[in-house]
Amino acid sequence: MSPKVVVTGLGIVSPLGVGSETVHSALMSRVSASRSSPVSARGIPVPGLAATVGALGEKVEEIVSPKYLRRLPSVSRWSLGAAVDASSRAVVPAEAEPSGRDETAVILGTSFGASSYHFEYYEKLFRNGLKDASPLLFSESVMNAPSGHVAIYLKLRGASLALVGGEEVGLGAILDAHDRLALGECSTAYAGGAEEYCDFVHAALAARGRIFAEPGEAYCERSKGTILCEGAAFLRLEIERPGRRTLARLVGTAMARSLQGIRGARESVADAVREALERASVDPGSVGLVVTSASGGLLDGCEARGIAAGLSLNHRAGPAVPICAPMTILGEGFAFTSAAQAVIAVQLIAAGSIPPSRATPGAAELPRGLRLVTEPERFVGTHVLVVSTSWRGNAVAALLERT
Repeated sequence: MSPKVVVTGLGIVSPLGVGSETVHSALMSRVSASRSSPVSARGIPVPGLAATVGALGEKVEEIVSPKYLRRLPSVSRWSLGAAVDASSRAVVPAEAEPSGRDETAVILGTSFGASSYHFEYYEKLFRNGLKDASPLLFSESVMNAPSGHVAIYLKLRGASLALVGGEEVGLGAILDAHDRLALGECSTAYAGGAEEYCDFVHAALAARGRIFAEPGEAYCERSKGTILCEGAAFLRLEIERPGRRTLARLVGTAMARSLQGIRGARESVADAVREALERASVDPGSVGLVVTSASGGLLDGCEARGIAAGLSLNHRAGPAVPICAPMTILGEGFAFTSAAQAVIAVQLIAAGSIPPSRATPGAAELPRGLRLVTEPERFVGTHVLVVSTSWRGNAVAALLERT
């Protein structure tokens, strides 16, 4: 029998604040994450709104040494802040022991990495020549730099890895950590996702119809999508030990890939949901809430139909399963927001309350057996399903259990 994996710490740096309790409170109060997009130094036209960390980033300096942060790109700053937040608030500080540090891994998902830093660095080389080249500066642009900084700062000597992928890769990093823990490859893991704001990326996504100038409304036909977001989110995971406090159990994870792009998204979601439930030995009827990646775009309906199929809602009676869609408030942050979904899910279990999603009352179009939470609600259930879907049609599902 595989060992059980539990959540013992949460960390998040976001446009709504630093810390899972702060973010949960902001979501419950419908605080807007959007603000004016940073002015492009290159004159690149970008949509007028984005969900950037902005001045809230100064709070990272309250928990991480400002001297260490001095030369870091934003994605590494946000990652360090979120990881240290998860470490400092952990209910079980296992890696305080030297042997614990040797067996603690860092697994971080990202779609764009230090994109802003990367473009600025190479633009400087283009303008000024090789005299501005430096191996110390170049190293910050690689995809695994943020996870490396987390490991260095927290003095962790286990695996330090970066996963690169689509919108689902932050939750995918949590899946990877779960599997490594279950296989005995590490005893503790910091797993999540991070992204930084970049004008090039913002403009490119807008040109492709993936990002828009206004926040979206979940499952609404007239909504096209949402704004771009940045930040970092981590779960601190470890093997369950008798008598030790936990925040939740991560009882089942699964990933499914589509060979048909977005046209195969429904089947990918359904397969991932079924497999996660099967691995957890949990009946679909036990799922009391689904935290989805719906943000107001075309993908919302595909994901919802996949969830309904995975939970076999067409073949069972009873009350509709509530859906929480935090990205309608946070925006689309790719690896960051897919990992943030898991952080938000664990925090709402602890708080016993479900944040409302941004939607016009009565406008949400959902399959039978699902309903969107549009007003704050109490949560007393046992199992929360987290689902993230990408435009490539890939899906990751993670099942959390109250402890």
